[in-house]
Amino acid sequence: AAAGLDAPDEGPAGEAGGPSLNDDAAGRHAAARGFAALTPALVEEVLGDDRLNADEAVAFRAAVAWLEADPPRSEVADAVLGRVRLPLVDPVFLADVVEPHALMATDENRARVHAAFRELALPAERRVTPPRTPGASWTPPRAEENPFLPADDTPRLQEV
Repeated sequence: AAAGLDAPDEGPAGEAGGPSLNDDAAGRHAAARGFAALTPALVEEVLGDDRLNADEAVAFRAAVAWLEADPPRSEVADAVLGRVRLPLVDPVFLADVVEPHALMATDENRARVHAAFRELALPAERRVTPPRTPGASWTPPRAEENPFLPADDTPRLQEV
């Protein structure tokens, strides 16, 4: 088999039944371990990057898993969770998973959830959160086209 890609599942030291290169779950587990080891600044950078090729629900779950992996990380919870583009998640996920989560209990995160619900209630042409699509272009609406934006044309969610 070329480079072991077609080898049977083997664990550490050739034990049968462990993860292999064929095992997608093993790859996800290894990636999760790598993500868990990132510094707060790198987690914020990754989650805030427009090129991140992940559903926002995945981004939220990754942020939560990273925060819960080490209790002192709770000090940066608002900053890390602030990088997740909540208006891009499914409204049911927002209501059933995000909003009731203990990490979302701060005033700042409750305001983000409220702003996400408000944006999700708007027609698509009035939403201001850019998509997370690698290579996609997005032009924010201009203030004269959208009276809900500030005059300096900077797209922002209204804080409550």
